[in-house]
Amino acid sequence: ELTELEGRVEGVVNRSVSVQENGEEVIFLRKIVDGGTDKSYGIHVASLAGVPKTVVKRANKILERLNEKQGEVKGISDIPDAPEPAENEKLNAIVEECEKIDINNITPMEAMQTLARLKEELLELKE
Repeated sequence: ELTELEGRVEGVVNRSVSVQENGEEVIFLRKIVDGGTDKSYGIHVASLAGVPKTVVKRANKILERLNEKQGEVKGISDIPDAPEPAENEKLNAIVEECEKIDINNITPMEAMQTLARLKEELLELKE
């Protein structure tokens, strides 16, 4: 932890940004305060910065696992491998296509064909 360097390394001082948490929502108050924090908001900042949702979800899963197994996980090698980049690209393409579907202006036949095609693409990824 970087916060542990204060007091051990000359000239190192901890500062953090004051935050307000409302459930899952995090509001950065734009106020720098003395001291470190017991939480990391890196994943939240990544989400705000537009990092792909699949990356943010994976980061959250890793964080959950680290929190569950605190002390058991010795390093990054204990965390399962991420999906292959090509697999992520295909998933992202499917998600983007789903986001573009205008459900208010699609015929039932088009909807059925689109759903069948997307299902087929997802099943191919599962293999």
